[in-house]
Amino acid sequence: MEKLFSVKHIICLLGNRNYEDFDFRNGCAYVYSREAGEIVIEAPDGQIPDQTANQMLDVLNNLNDCTEKAHRLLKDVKIDLEAYPHALDKGFAVCGIYFGHFRWGHGNHPDENGFVMTFTTVEYYPLDFSVKFHYPDRHPFTLEAWGCE
Repeated sequence: MEKLFSVKHIICLLGNRNYEDFDFRNGCAYVYSREAGEIVIEAPDGQIPDQTANQMLDVLNNLNDCTEKAHRLLKDVKIDLEAYPHALDKGFAVCGIYFGHFRWGHGNHPDENGFVMTFTTVEYYPLDFSVKFHYPDRHPFTLEAWGCE
């Protein structure tokens, strides 16, 4: 079982560059948050770059603002309400954040260095939704649905 920490505690760990509670494997670091779920950090050579740690501090200190921005995109999501009539009754919850490089769209876009917040519906729906953000302005630029339907 993973240890769960508050975002506030993770901010302290990052600020002190204390990564002993992070799990390093496969080029990434993992830490688990009560408020944001699984946090995955690109960590080449088993190290979190200072630039990435600073980016994480900025995002986690502004997590509510980032979540609100993501919800503006999520409010327009189209789901099968006939099959899942109550899927949106309680809205969306953050279930993970990724910090690092990622591709988006259908592969024609260059690698982006930013962060991705993943959301699930509070009520069951078989898809999750990723909102991808530019950094340093913390501006969401795309919404992608994924999972098994």
